[in-house]
Amino acid sequence: MSFQSSEAELIRTSRIIIWDEAPMAEKLVIHALNHLLQELCENKSLFGGKLVVFDGDFRQVLLVVPRGSRKEQVDASIVSSSLWEDITKLKLTSNMRAKDDQAFIEFLMRVGDGREPTNDRGEIKIPRPMIIPYSSIDESLETLIHNVYPDMSLFETAPFEMMKRSILCPKNEFVNDINFKLIERFPGHEVIYTSYDRAKSAKDQGDYVDYLNSLEPKGLPCHRLILKELNIQLTNVVYNEVLVKSSIT
Repeated sequence: MSFQSSEAELIRTSRIIIWDEAPMAEKLVIHALNHLLQELCENKSLFGGKLVVFDGDFRQVLLVVPRGSRKEQVDASIVSSSLWEDITKLKLTSNMRAKDDQAFIEFLMRVGDGREPTNDRGEIKIPRPMIIPYSSIDESLETLIHNVYPDMSLFETAPFEMMKRSILCPKNEFVNDINFKLIERFPGHEVIYTSYDRAKSAKDQGDYVDYLNSLEPKGLPCHRLILKELNIQLTNVVYNEVLVKSSIT
């Protein structure tokens, strides 16, 4: 990074830098940030005297060391950094996302603290109330959707209650399938937008258009984007909102 660049000036004038999901970062990257800030700010204090906030939960996904052992993962983690002792640690005590489900909070904390019993393969048993019984793929998916979104009409009368709900998928390939099922159930008029993908050479357009339409680059919507306009009534005020096809994370 050039000392005269706009990025360098932005860093020098910043009052606070927030690093999200810090436990997933390797300690050497943290060291590189420390050296960069010290040089840009011409200050040999920790992180160049800047206030840097690292947030994250070590109970969640840690950094990935390809084919590394547990010891190698710990050694590469931020907690093994020589800077760790100089960082002030603050702990959050309340799970605001699940504050209305005490049983889930207690289960989550037992798992995170390693206190939940495991079998001989190190696996934990998920409590039965948290499990959707499997009959078939379609029936079980319908049951899951009904449990998470029992009444789609609530999007019009109690939208914030419904927007707090979500279905998480382990793989992106499942996201669109569930999204399409949900968007069909959303109230409101459906409008479909399609993208226009163009090959570099016009002579290749006919051969590659279907392939281009099938691509789903990160940060861009699908080729076929479905939107619904929804009239949300709150007290005596009517708000027009758009439900974008992104209810699944």
